[in-house]
Amino acid sequence: MNNVMDITICIASYNTKEMLLNCIDSIRNSSTKARYEVIVVDNNSADGTVEAFKSSDYNNVSLLENRENRGFACANNQAIKMAAGRYCLLLNSDIIVKPGSIDNLLEFMESHPDAGIAAPKLLNKDGTLQRSCRKFLDLKTAFFLDTLLGKISRGVENKYRMADFAYDRTTEVEQPMGSAALIRTSALNQAGMFDERFFFFFEEVELFYRIKQIGWKIYFVPVAKMFHYRRDDSQITRKQALLRLFYWHQGKYKYLDKYNNRFAVLGLKLFVAFSSLLFIAKSALLFQPKGIKSYWTLIKAGL
Repeated sequence: MNNVMDITICIASYNTKEMLLNCIDSIRNSSTKARYEVIVVDNNSADGTVEAFKSSDYNNVSLLENRENRGFACANNQAIKMAAGRYCLLLNSDIIVKPGSIDNLLEFMESHPDAGIAAPKLLNKDGTLQRSCRKFLDLKTAFFLDTLLGKISRGVENKYRMADFAYDRTTEVEQPMGSAALIRTSALNQAGMFDERFFFFFEEVELFYRIKQIGWKIYFVPVAKMFHYRRDDSQITRKQALLRLFYWHQGKYKYLDKYNNRFAVLGLKLFVAFSSLLFIAKSALLFQPKGIKSYWTLIKAGL
């Protein structure tokens, strides 16, 4: 009898109690034929996540408890180090797995030995499409994000965000959203795990880039569908929204620093700061405090 584990499902958790429990329940109810294990790494949640987990019937799920928030990259690395599966399925805790989706991804990977990563189609809570594929961010494109150049022309940003991408066909892509992605363990062994200098945002982009660079292909597989229950603006405080904005741009700079000339990235930071100061002045004239705080956050992320 073959006792090799097919998939290790890795879930990093931080203050998402209800979503985490729903995610695990959806995995258990997915009717997958794959031999799998689930490893949850909690980053010191303060919302009762660990207590709720322990009081539930999750005997087949392993839980690692961190004493501090160590970030997404570190938490996933902790799970990957324990993984026994031939594949690692990275899931955000706000993912709901639809029946058949795990098997769809596994079957695709088994029939495509050149594939290092396969990502499902993501759906919003109401069942509408979530646009989840991007190009790898380059320095030129970064000059158009949240700056004067982007206000003048949307073409570069639209290309980066793959505005014309067809989400109804299986396609080789560069950067699918890391909220749900099946990764071949041998590809991880070759490329290395997450870079733990990334705390939140762009850690999966950087990992996917390394996997792509060593010759593995990355695919978008729409027959596999999962819900991604992202929190909308009505569910988070302004402070939380600004913190997410800060981490996104901080991660962006770390990614660009790693693969570009440091002086060119410094030039980008200065241009973003200059552009942001102009937007701050405009927001002040229009009495828009939210705009002032948002663009000041962009400046701080580059410091």
